[in-house]
Amino acid sequence: MHPSVAVDLLGRRERPFDLSRATAEMTAAVAADDVATRCDGPVVVVAHSGGGILAPRIAGALGERVRHMVFIAALVAPDGGLAIDVLFPDRRDEMAKRRPGLLHKYQNHTFVQRDEDLDFVDGLVPLRDAVLVQAVESMNMLFRRVSWAGVRPDMPRTFVRPLRDKHHTRDVQQRLIEACAATEVIDIASGHTPARSAPVELARILDEIAERYPG
Repeated sequence: MHPSVAVDLLGRRERPFDLSRATAEMTAAVAADDVATRCDGPVVVVAHSGGGILAPRIAGALGERVRHMVFIAALVAPDGGLAIDVLFPDRRDEMAKRRPGLLHKYQNHTFVQRDEDLDFVDGLVPLRDAVLVQAVESMNMLFRRVSWAGVRPDMPRTFVRPLRDKHHTRDVQQRLIEACAATEVIDIASGHTPARSAPVELARILDEIAERYPG
C-alpha cells in the first residue's frame, strides 16, 4: 500500500468554516497546502464525487509534483465551466433559484461528526447531518467555476466508474468522463462511494496507478 493523505476540506472536522461561504479557491488552496506539507515526492491526486470540482485547482497548485489525477464518480467541468452544467443541465435554472435560500438558511454552519469535535467550533453552528452537509456543499460548489490552470494538458487522468451508481446515470457518467478529459476509464462493481462498498478493490486500483510513478 502506498501512503496517502486524507484532507479535511473547509467546514469539516478539524477545519471549521462556514459551509455556505467556502469558495473553490479557498478550499482547494487549503487542501493543496495540506498535501504539500505532509507529502514528499510525486503525488497522485484522488477526488470523489464533489471533490472533483476542487481537484483541478489542487493539482494546479501542486504543479509538477502531480503525476496523475483520479476522478472517482467525480463531479467536474472543463476549464471555466460549472459542474451543474455537466451534471444537471436541464435543472440548472431550478437549482439556481433554490441555491440562495439554502445557503442563507445554513449560513455559519460547519460539519461536526462527533461531540468532541465541538471543541473546534468557534462562533459557528454545528451541523451533524452528513446528508444535509453534502446538500449544502453541493449546492454551493456546483455553481463555482472549475479551473484547470496549472494542470498540464497531457496529465494522465483516470475516471473510476461505479457500475451500480444510483446517483449518476450512465449518460451522466459519460459526460463527467468527457469533462475531465479522462485518458483511462476503470469500472468498479460498487455504488456511488466505492470507499465504502468496495474498499479493497478501490485500494487495488489506486495502488496500481501509484505503482506507475516510483518514488
